[in-house]
Amino acid sequence: MRSLSIRGSVPLALVAWLTGCSSSNDHDTNGEAGAPDGGDASVSTDGGGVDASDATTANDDGGVIPTDGGDATTGSESGGPPFTFDAGDGGGGHIVVSYPSGAFDSGVAQWVSFPPTASASFLAIGTMLDTLSPGVDDYASLSRDGQWLALVTSRFGCSDCLAVARADGTAGGIVMPGGQVVYPEDRASISSGGTTIVYPAEGGPHGWDLYATTLSGSTWSAPLLLTAGMEGPDDGGSVFAHWVGFSPDGISVVFECGPTPYQTPSADLCVSKLDGSGTSIVVSHLAWPDTTNSDYTHAPDYAPDGTIVFEAEWNPAGGGGSSERIWRFTPPSTLALVTPTSIGDDNSPCVLPDGRIASLWLPNSNHELKVMNADGSNGTVIEANVDIEDVGNSCGW
Repeated sequence: MRSLSIRGSVPLALVAWLTGCSSSNDHDTNGEAGAPDGGDASVSTDGGGVDASDATTANDDGGVIPTDGGDATTGSESGGPPFTFDAGDGGGGHIVVSYPSGAFDSGVAQWVSFPPTASASFLAIGTMLDTLSPGVDDYASLSRDGQWLALVTSRFGCSDCLAVARADGTAGGIVMPGGQVVYPEDRASISSGGTTIVYPAEGGPHGWDLYATTLSGSTWSAPLLLTAGMEGPDDGGSVFAHWVGFSPDGISVVFECGPTPYQTPSADLCVSKLDGSGTSIVVSHLAWPDTTNSDYTHAPDYAPDGTIVFEAEWNPAGGGGSSERIWRFTPPSTLALVTPTSIGDDNSPCVLPDGRIASLWLPNSNHELKVMNADGSNGTVIEANVDIEDVGNSCGW
């Protein structure tokens, strides 16, 4: 198992397969908006989703994990044949990932584009944003339309504050819901159009709750508590909401809900409505056959078809104690393995708008950026031998 994610200050890089970005509506990013007030939203909890009694076992063994086109390697804790290069199905998109301090800005990273598309344009987001306001970004998330970044940053005269910026680095500012500065506990998430941000924070009924703020004109709304009805873990302790992904229709978010702030045994996947009207567990850590409270689900993201892609430490054949792999949940109750069974340590997915899945694969001591088709086939390592920080990837156009 890899080590838990640790909050840190790391430079960020935008990995782009197709240059240029489509247009989106302008909005004012000058600070207007802020901190959670605990809220009094009425949130009901329903029992939808998957538990151990209704899971289906649709496993998928397809695909291989190649290198970046060099010599074949054999790294995988699950063994398997030597890996071979496969160009995949192409397509466009952007992925925001975090690199260790110095790796990108010092020129150490050797960038590799994803064939067969045109040469990629690799952008150091931190360097780009320095022209607006110097600082360090703890976290950055890309909107699904590829136009906006939600930041936890020391830029714009603040420290560890919630901010928003254009993905091209041309504008940005502090987000102040209800006129108050926000200090998120973890990565925030931003909607297409850049008008809604969801972030985890203290101050509510749980360890960390989710709050939403929406831009109207030049003002960010007061924080709306989304997770008042969030269920606690099996041990009866506090529950922490984090690692948020927006649904394609923009009416809900999926997130990890577990007994600690990071991936941990007994962590489930939850969904909250963005109007504050409901929170429910949709995938339990016990959903797969013969799992125990030592197992977990982690790092959910919505696919364009409304399914949920996530990481779980489940054994495809049933039973706990297996390697981390990428899975898919299709409502109301179908679970399917995406990562080939010959591959282990496949982590932290996000889904591109064409359905391909980007993840961090750990073939040796490095988390390497990998992209595969929606069914797990044609896995391709985009950047070999560079250890990407496992603090959250995000995908968009």
